[in-house]
Amino acid sequence: MTCHRIGNAIVCISPWKRFHVGNRYIMMEFHPYCGPTFFTDRACTQVYDPVENDPVWPLFNKWLDKYNAARNTK
Repeated sequence: MTCHRIGNAIVCISPWKRFHVGNRYIMMEFHPYCGPTFFTDRACTQVYDPVENDPVWPLFNKWLDKYNAARNTK
């Protein structure tokens, strides 16, 4: 689990995923309350802000369905 200090709060990010989009990889950290954050580098320092019809969204939605299904079976 990765934790980030944001002002006076600490947000812990649990699952992460690497999506293959076109000819590159997009890294994603996910927080159940804050949602996903996408990055273009493996160190997760360069934030990627996808637009509405970005090809990363269908991959994220597929991953989120699997993530929620796994959480519901516990």
